[in-house]
Amino acid sequence: MKRILKFVVFATLFTLVLTSCAPKSATVPTATTVPTATAVPTETTGPTETIVPTETSDPTATQPNTDNKEIEIFYNGNAGGVQSGPTNPTTFTLDKTYMITSIMDYHYFNNGVLPGTISFKHSDGTVYGPWQTTGRLGQGNVDNAYWDAKPNVQIKPGTYTVVDSDPKTWSQNSESGNCGMTQINGYVVG
Repeated sequence: MKRILKFVVFATLFTLVLTSCAPKSATVPTATTVPTATAVPTETTGPTETIVPTETSDPTATQPNTDNKEIEIFYNGNAGGVQSGPTNPTTFTLDKTYMITSIMDYHYFNNGVLPGTISFKHSDGTVYGPWQTTGRLGQGNVDNAYWDAKPNVQIKPGTYTVVDSDPKTWSQNSESGNCGMTQINGYVVG
């Protein structure tokens, strides 16, 4: 009974089955997907990059507006069996400025790796993060299967690549388009 309940909880968390890394159009009708075949970047420095503050205690970081309702901006998880090591980048596109309140990357087969960091890289080179994550139990009591960050940072419109500090343990499957499984929540600013 306990295993069935855990499966139901897992299935509930990953009910959306996608064939690509596209955001759920019903949640953010104006978001679009920009297919890409480039590798997930591992370097986050360079002459054209802008580094955005990572700590919410930083006076330049934008704090959340509690009057706005949090929505799911992007989600490519599903209830299918997973493997580690995405072969495609996890990308999403925003047509408005958003406050990012939470991010979750899924690391089911993590081999005991502790939660790392998540960042976003805009197509213009701007890097948001990295943000340190905390771990949560996953299906079957897998320690640190869910890596959660609460950046509370405002990001501009555009196309982003999600950068996970441990892509070799980041979960993916064919239903996610072989992209790392990610959930991003927040709200439109302005």
